[in-house]
Amino acid sequence: MLGDFVSKNSLPETGGKFEEPLQALPLIEARQVDLLFLDIRMPDISGIEFFKSLTVKRKWIFTTAYSEFAIDGFELKAMDYLLKPVSFEKIYYGL
Repeated sequence: MLGDFVSKNSLPETGGKFEEPLQALPLIEARQVDLLFLDIRMPDISGIEFFKSLTVKRKWIFTTAYSEFAIDGFELKAMDYLLKPVSFEKIYYGL
């Protein structure tokens, strides 16, 4: 859904969409990435653990269905916490 929204609007290009977070790690570490959208529940590693594993910290936004992790995200300096389902309006006007 986020990828569809970005491709239909004049927002920055996506560097990639990954179903397996550990596959994204080399790209994120090697390229200039301005913003990450991370889910809390991902295969093999949580979004929080994934963010903590980055050697170069990036700006990031949680997109998740689990509101109980909001405090954890903000303690790690997440820019925002989007509760799923995320509306196009929230993405467009929230950025």
